[in-house]
Amino acid sequence: KNHYISAITKMAPSPDWFSGFHDFDALNDQSQTWYKEFTIETFPYDAGTENGDTYIIDNSPTIPARLISQFTTDNVPSNGVFLNKKR
Repeated sequence: KNHYISAITKMAPSPDWFSGFHDFDALNDQSQTWYKEFTIETFPYDAGTENGDTYIIDNSPTIPARLISQFTTDNVPSNGVFLNKKR
């Protein structure tokens, strides 16, 4: 019954970026046992409360605050802070 896991973490230091996941079912349906290990792909989000596009904490507030949005290859900061140099 209580086998769902959720987590959220701030990407620090950063303006207001975070990542996380919710409602991961940590119970193997077939064996009815907990997974010994698992991998969850997560994505970065912008909380919309601070300006900035680098990993610093001296950012001005975003006024008015924006809606929370997921970073994608289309809207990643222009400095490439999230881009994997190998890809």
